Amino acid sequence: MPVFWNKDGAQLIESALDDIAWEPYESLRDRALEQRLYGDLSATMESLYKFWSHFLVRNFNARMYDEFHALALEDSSQGSNSGVNHLIRYYEALLSGQTPLTDRHASDLVQLVQNESDLSRPAFQRLRTAWRNGAFNLKSRKRVDMIITPELRAELEK
Repeated sequence: MPVFWNKDGAQLIESALDDIAWEPYESLRDRALEQRLYGDLSATMESLYKFWSHFLVRNFNARMYDEFHALALEDSSQGSNSGVNHLIRYYEALLSGQTPLTDRHASDLVQLVQNESDLSRPAFQRLRTAWRNGAFNLKSRKRVDMIITPELRAELEK
């Protein structure tokens, strides 16, 4: 079943309502976190990660971001990369946007890149793509440049 999100009060086209199950954010979050407590990182948690990675790009909420970031890293340390993959997609959307990265986002992204153990280094690849893009927001570039090591800078510029 496809997943759709709408902000409170937003109207959807009536023809789009067929075969759609509605669930408030709070109940999805509560259910996903409860299942997660019992080691179930199933589709519910995947839906929550997907929601966060899309919603936070345009509707930033610090508490929601903190939870997303912390749970994704915690799940990754337990062997599940789903959350980190969605976190990387979130950073990719921020990197390609016109709004500058916050200091926190830049720091979290660089830390994720530096701690990557996956040989494909997906966070590094997204950062490198943005770094080499002439349209990369100048303020974002400066924020990242201030915190990366000379070695990482050299890798980004290869």
